[in-house]
Amino acid sequence: MDSGNYTEGTWDGTGTEGMSAGQYLDLIELMAQELESRGDYPVPGQPTADELRAQFNSAIGC
Repeated sequence: MDSGNYTEGTWDGTGTEGMSAGQYLDLIELMAQELESRGDYPVPGQPTADELRAQFNSAIGC
């Protein structure tokens, strides 16, 4: 991912290639905040940001 796509606390909505684990977790949180601000989160039947974070941490051995 180009450095222009993600900076601390912002994301322009494009690719995630090359993101660090910490950046990816931040992105999950940003996406959840955006959806929540629009009233579209949490989505019934879909994992919350906290659940996704836990799954991601488990997958990478944290």
